[in-house]
Amino acid sequence: MARRGRPGRRCPRARATLPPARGPAPWTRACRAGLAPEGGLAQLGSARRLVLVIDQLEELFTLAEKNEQGREERAAFFAALRAATTPAEPGGVPGAMVVAAVRGDFLDQALRFPLLAEAIDAEVFAITPMSEAELRSAVTGPAAEAGLGFDGAVVDAVVAEVRSDDPATEGFGAGVLPLVSQAMYAAWGHREPGGELDLRAYRRGGGTTDAVNRSAQSLYDGLPPEEQKIAGAVFTLLTIVAPDGRLARRHLSVGQLRAACATDPAEVDAVVAKFAADRLLVADGTGVEIAHDVLLAAWHQLAAWLEGDRLDRALHSQLLTDTTTWLDHDKHKAYLYPAARLAEARAAADRWTADPERYPQPTADAAEFLLAGHRTARRGTRIRRILITVLAVLTATSITLAAVTSQYAEREVRAATEASRQHAVALSRQLAAESLNISTTKPVTARRLAASAWQVSPTNQAREAMAELLDEQQRNGILPASPDTVAEVAFSPAGDLFATKGDGTVGRWNPTTGEPAGHNIPADPVDQENGVVFGPTGKPLATNNGDGTVTLWNPATGKAVGSPLPANPLGMTAAGGRSAYDPDGAVNQVVFSPDGSLLATANDDGTVYLAKMRLFADMYAALCSDVGAPTSNEWKKYASGEPMTDACPS
Repeated sequence: MARRGRPGRRCPRARATLPPARGPAPWTRACRAGLAPEGGLAQLGSARRLVLVIDQLEELFTLAEKNEQGREERAAFFAALRAATTPAEPGGVPGAMVVAAVRGDFLDQALRFPLLAEAIDAEVFAITPMSEAELRSAVTGPAAEAGLGFDGAVVDAVVAEVRSDDPATEGFGAGVLPLVSQAMYAAWGHREPGGELDLRAYRRGGGTTDAVNRSAQSLYDGLPPEEQKIAGAVFTLLTIVAPDGRLARRHLSVGQLRAACATDPAEVDAVVAKFAADRLLVADGTGVEIAHDVLLAAWHQLAAWLEGDRLDRALHSQLLTDTTTWLDHDKHKAYLYPAARLAEARAAADRWTADPERYPQPTADAAEFLLAGHRTARRGTRIRRILITVLAVLTATSITLAAVTSQYAEREVRAATEASRQHAVALSRQLAAESLNISTTKPVTARRLAASAWQVSPTNQAREAMAELLDEQQRNGILPASPDTVAEVAFSPAGDLFATKGDGTVGRWNPTTGEPAGHNIPADPVDQENGVVFGPTGKPLATNNGDGTVTLWNPATGKAVGSPLPANPLGMTAAGGRSAYDPDGAVNQVVFSPDGSLLATANDDGTVYLAKMRLFADMYAALCSDVGAPTSNEWKKYASGEPMTDACPS
């Protein structure tokens, strides 16, 4: 709530109403008089002035925004407010103090208007959530004033039901007071004659969790079928469905409501009177509206009417507003729908008419509005056809004139194309020649130039340059891997490294530069001819040895990963140490499985050795796969007092 004037003590929150009340409390009387005790809200010395309270300011955004007339009236309203709150002379006191109440979810829209933005920037009085003490006072205070006995368990039940589920939220959320008011009203009706308001009466009334819904639904269920249809039409007409899905209350005059319901006015009045008697509708001399925003969310039946066809409800609401604007401007065609919007509205109206049980029906004025738009659109279509014919004649004339110059333009295009081709050929030949000139000093740049020459234009010179450079690369690609025999060569899976084995060492090479990728690894001085292989991920690098073992290496550092694996027992001593070379104990070949989980060796003794490699990739997964989780007895023995966890979830 934005307000002008210096803040004093805040008035207490509105209390739940319990009939009959014997009179307002002192604070309530002070608030109504615009004067707060002890120098509060509106006390300005001895001078008295008007205190103007504006409720539901959000209607300036939900209703006035719909048409030009509403926007003009809103501008005039703001001008009147500014005049009322501006002192007649510098340093004087304004003629009125204005207190405006607006829903929190519409505060962003209020900031769009300078007058409201100034008030918000100068002073905002936020109605924060009620504390528990305030809520208890709001429940028990009216009963005490009325001299009504009150069961303390009722207050505890109310507080428990409306408390927020969010532990970070302090107090009670918006909309609590209307819920409590309706719950107390329902409990009053269910108490024993002459008895106190006890928990039994409160539960019979539905409590705060279902009081509004139960009150509205009970009244609705008691209506005859025809009046239930009228009730559905009344509440949907009195609900604004914004394009973003937000709901707001609509105020309609009695005449507008009768016309929109398209039924016997006396029946409409009877339905409105019944819901007004239960404080679900407000009907006064200015019109009819829903009593409180809480009903929009709390009544399940209203939500059911709106939810399934919310887009149609929004279209119907907008159609009624636009029809009123058209009528207010003497049915001027400038306020009719354009073609695309008209088609959407007419399709929706046809859909509503075909299913009157499900959809609200367009009024007679709305039907006339759509028909006028259709006629205007047809006239526009005829005019467009005439214009299209004229444009067609002009186009044919233009084509004839264009044909005269087309041959000249084609010759110009061909000449430009040939000039571009010749330029590309010359550039390609130049790049090819340069690539050969620098092939010795800058081999990488030379190959890039040769590829660019072919890309610019596939000339013979470009082809010859690429062929010569590739041939030179192949001829010069022999690497001095070992002074002795090279027994085995292996590429890493990524192709960024290859390894050679010979003379008892493993060499690592960069296949792009042909340079060593590190020092030679002293793999197996016993047997210089056995092989080398990379794991599926490029790690580890395995060498099979002549002593019946397999050694795993880190190809990046050239260091061994752990101790050699005993692949062939014939090549080992009884104590498990390395022995002298034994031809029957040699490992001839070693390979990895595709997923790297197993290593297999081919041995001289006609056997194959399998070793699990999962340990090197994921020790935790290997343990779970081999032995699983501990039993409950094992857990109790070794982790007594600790909650047992699922060590190896599936």
